[in-house]
Amino acid sequence: MKSTFFSEYLSIILPMVGPTIITAKAFINSKIAVNLTEIWYAFTRTKIAKVIKICFLHPSKKVSK
Repeated sequence: MKSTFFSEYLSIILPMVGPTIITAKAFINSKIAVNLTEIWYAFTRTKIAKVIKICFLHPSKKVSK
């Protein structure tokens, strides 16, 4: 029950706080949570990179939308 709450809390807070939440003691004790956090952060970083590429490298696509 607590792990579910923490995973939901993490998914809400991580976009605002960034990777610093990984260093929280509650997540250091759980390798699974840290691994999921790293995977989710890497995925988010990739998504942000794609958005930046679309916005700056392909302005015509942004305008047409």
